[in-house]
Amino acid sequence: MSQKLCLRKSALLTIPLVAVALALTACSSAPAAAPAQKAAAPAAGAPTADKPMVVDAATRTIRIYATVNGKHLIEPTRHGLNFKDGKNAPHALFITPVDQDDFYHALVGLQAKPGNNLTIDSKGQKVEGQPLDVSVTWANAKKEYDINEVVVDSTGTKIEYRFGGNLEASRKYLTGCFLCLDSCPVGIASNHNHAFGEFEAKKVEFRGNMDLLPPDGTPLTITVKVKDAQI
Repeated sequence: MSQKLCLRKSALLTIPLVAVALALTACSSAPAAAPAQKAAAPAAGAPTADKPMVVDAATRTIRIYATVNGKHLIEPTRHGLNFKDGKNAPHALFITPVDQDDFYHALVGLQAKPGNNLTIDSKGQKVEGQPLDVSVTWANAKKEYDINEVVVDSTGTKIEYRFGGNLEASRKYLTGCFLCLDSCPVGIASNHNHAFGEFEAKKVEFRGNMDLLPPDGTPLTITVKVKDAQI
């Protein structure tokens, strides 16, 4: 076989090998696939299912882990936030593993003054006590929402929470009520702007804002801040 023929065969064998090498190089330089996104971690200092209440004395705030009860995005209720083992938990918009006794003592520890002005016979009267600001947020929420953004009052009246107190009544009736949506002689805190019995008398209805709140069962953080207003 001539030397020219041998060189020609060698060249033909080399071309495919070079093409394969170039293809492999191109593959190795392709951008790597983006890693799968992880679920958003709780913000620093946020309550969790394992540690459902966080108290900050410096800012006079209590942060509470809770979940959405989707039933009350549709059906009306007077129960804003309830302990999961309380009698009224199935009827609350938000449900928490925190006991209402612990919430009461946390408020007292932040120097909030309870009103203790209502009894079961106080129909038509309004709760008194230290004013409280209440806000709500959740993973991927655009901001921390005021309670009046996440709860719809059929009369358009703003919710104004007060520290009603009512520790003994709460222990007696075991309703688990934290944040009632009209004035209440049993809830630890309730809404000063609607008298006790107005919901029962069908003068007002409350629902979760279904256009804003996340779906049933979604965890969220409810922040209760003691206001400096004198009472």
